[in-house]
Amino acid sequence: MPPRPTDELSKIERLRIVSLTEAARLAGISKDTLRRHYQAKIIKITPGREGMRIQDALELGHAKYGKVKLVIPTKRPRGRSRKSDANAAT
Repeated sequence: MPPRPTDELSKIERLRIVSLTEAARLAGISKDTLRRHYQAKIIKITPGREGMRIQDALELGHAKYGKVKLVIPTKRPRGRSRKSDANAAT
């Protein structure tokens, strides 16, 4: 049996709440499907913001093991825009 994605994460990391977009990516299903079928696992953060625990998203079982990679977003460096990068390449 292949290792489960949650086996590699610490307990605190598994309990971290991510946005529904990220949870849908981790689960391998759409955000709309998450809302429709897994409402009990969705956490209301603020009136306009919802999230889900990483552990719950990974345990939905729709994503193939080994294909899901947890990526923590980083900020782009300040000072250069994408337009200036595109103009410099041409």
